[in-house]
Amino acid sequence: MPDLLKNLTHTDYLLISGGFAGTAGGVSYWLKTIEGKPFMWREFFAHVLASMIFGFIAFEFASFEGIPDEFCGAIAGTAGWAGTRIARILEIVLPKILNALILKYFGLSKKDLEQKEEDA
Repeated sequence: MPDLLKNLTHTDYLLISGGFAGTAGGVSYWLKTIEGKPFMWREFFAHVLASMIFGFIAFEFASFEGIPDEFCGAIAGTAGWAGTRIARILEIVLPKILNALILKYFGLSKKDLEQKEEDA
């Protein structure tokens, strides 16, 4: 390992990994534009920022599990690549799951709620 890498701290690796995750998120967005989605700077920066956050989280989880910092960077990059897609899936699926759990907890059905809305 080069001497430069031996002197890096955990925080240095975290920041480098976050940059790597952000770059991966930027490339992911760029590929969407190649597929025909119009490019917007605001959306690009939001995509990169979200990817960096997912990269930071993945890095810390992997580091907590005792994985070497160098390999945590690769995990952070992968999380950055997939981060915004995973967030979008959770944004769609989580409310449906919570809604079903709440209805089950209170012993209600969708028909009951629709009936109450009609009565109101």
